[in-house]
Amino acid sequence: MTDGYNLSLVLILVIMALGGILYVYAIKVRRATSEVIEIFYQHNALRISDAKTLRELGLERPDFVQRMMRPRDYKQYALQMLIQKRYYLSD
Repeated sequence: MTDGYNLSLVLILVIMALGGILYVYAIKVRRATSEVIEIFYQHNALRISDAKTLRELGLERPDFVQRMMRPRDYKQYALQMLIQKRYYLSD
């Protein structure tokens, strides 16, 4: 009886931990999405004629060493999500 109870408890804790991780990930991506949109507004990159490169926007993917030394930056994920969903900005 206790083995089944312990297994159920561990399973519930693992599911809750995974849910918590996904929740935190979603919050960080949502925050990064707002930051990416703000960067586009700051650089006035809202039209095709005003387009900027990722380097000009400061959204260039960091190299391996930079990724190892800094905390995870979710702006790249947010930018990819915006591109895949085909969102566009309009002033």
